Amino acid sequence: MGSQVEALYRGKWYKATILKLPAHDRDTKMRWTVECDIDKRRFLFFVNATQIRAFKRGRSSPSTDASDALPFGVGSRVEANYQGKWYRGNVVKVPTDDKNQKNRWTVQCDVHKAGLLTYTKRIRAPGVELPPDVDPTAQIRLPAYWTRITTSSFARGDADHVTAEAAYEAPSERSQVPQSFIEDIQDLMDETWKGLTTRDRAQAKVSKLKVVHVLRNENAALWASYYVRRESIREECQARGEAFGQISTKTSGAKACRGLMEQSDLYSGANEFYLFHGTNPSSAHKICFNHFRVDRAGTHKGTLYGAGIYFAEACSKADEYAQDDMDGLYQGLFAMLLCRVVCGDLLHTADVKPNVKDLVNDVVDEKKHHSVLGDREKARNTYREFIVYDNNQAYPEYIIIYRRVLDEVLG
Repeated sequence: MGSQVEALYRGKWYKATILKLPAHDRDTKMRWTVECDIDKRRFLFFVNATQIRAFKRGRSSPSTDASDALPFGVGSRVEANYQGKWYRGNVVKVPTDDKNQKNRWTVQCDVHKAGLLTYTKRIRAPGVELPPDVDPTAQIRLPAYWTRITTSSFARGDADHVTAEAAYEAPSERSQVPQSFIEDIQDLMDETWKGLTTRDRAQAKVSKLKVVHVLRNENAALWASYYVRRESIREECQARGEAFGQISTKTSGAKACRGLMEQSDLYSGANEFYLFHGTNPSSAHKICFNHFRVDRAGTHKGTLYGAGIYFAEACSKADEYAQDDMDGLYQGLFAMLLCRVVCGDLLHTADVKPNVKDLVNDVVDEKKHHSVLGDREKARNTYREFIVYDNNQAYPEYIIIYRRVLDEVLG
């Protein structure tokens, strides 16, 4: 709140200040509350997600340029849906330029001759494809508590399942959660907070995290990949019998969010947990749309256990990896993802200086274990971290937007 944005009013974009986020809309219409400068007067407006965009320095106010309010611009590389199938191509016109006022995207698809255009309301970022190791007919059970993407949204599949192929054709949605759920997440973060600081935190000492906004990621494509991998790991863990070691985490043992844990039906027999991953608000949305990227591991912080995806059971550890957005809707706010992670059979190490080559070789090449548990709590009396080297072992389910409360503020 307090961030500078631009809001749409009667076809023009005005510089505005955010007063309330959608989660705080008393009428439960999930609108942004903003204050705009119009003709040197201050006006209060309630706008939805399509009527708000990041503030761009140097742009006049009011402005009629609507291009920045859209996820893609002219020339963007996308995938367009035509008669139930996805085709790659380039954006020729954005919906605001649709002369027929049908709010459609105009796309030149690669498979069509130049000039033969596709008009559609459904486009997505390229790269969301069914992995070659996933059976297109595999039956996927979507979480029953999802509200935007449900089994009833699909033509293929039964009342409880959809095919993997159908899941990869579904749109990716971000769903608002009720205020009571936001309060539960706050309780979970309070309960998993530890007043410890490691060298990964370069900022002033933080005493608390205050949740501002929470979104649920309903991405059937990412969920399908996770679901298939989880089933495979579950079967492998069962086959190992007594050799498989089941563990618990601070999140799984937390008193907070018991409703979330119960409705999610986590597989304890495969060491499936909710764990935190620190990031920034803009990156959190990108991850929820296109998944984690193992090749980006270590670009912000170190990789003590190799190039993998790092998760924490304590929100205070995940916060050490988090960053704020320098501008836009979430300027000055931080983000972490609450992810479902299937750890399977973990390789436990409490070494102060672990042999990264041996760890990665064990999990990735020899496949003796499914993930690594880096026990710095035992080695340095700090935190435990959970590392997976396959992005399909994690599903980014909740985006948590929050602010830091510093020591000097509390004191």
